[in-house]
Amino acid sequence: MQDAVYVDYQESGGGWVVTVKHDGEELVDRADGDLVSARDCANTLIATLAAVHGHRPVVHLLDGDAVAYSAAYLSERAGLPWKREDPAETPAVEPAEAAGEPTQPDQPPAEPDHPAPPVQAEEAGDATEEQAV
Repeated sequence: MQDAVYVDYQESGGGWVVTVKHDGEELVDRADGDLVSARDCANTLIATLAAVHGHRPVVHLLDGDAVAYSAAYLSERAGLPWKREDPAETPAVEPAEAAGEPTQPDQPPAEPDHPAPPVQAEEAGDATEEQAV
């Protein structure tokens, strides 16, 4: 398996510092504007590495967090607001058992008391002829 290229994005005064790392080599650049512009800058740095080392898998990180990068980048591409949540402000999630709520598997839907009558062969043929016309 090939070693990955890691790209870390850090906000810096209305822009981004983009750091690309691979196999002990580090390239750093600054991109003004939004995260999409920073990604374009990263792609240029990645192409520089690829010219020497060949194409490698790339992992994009926002301050070291791949999930945060994905959420921020995709939100920005879609034109949606994105705000990084502070883990200290996020309330802990309690499992359902601890919250006192019983957990039960989904029940299959109940059968109706009166099923629909079967279609007679002649009626089925009439319906087919009408549809063909």
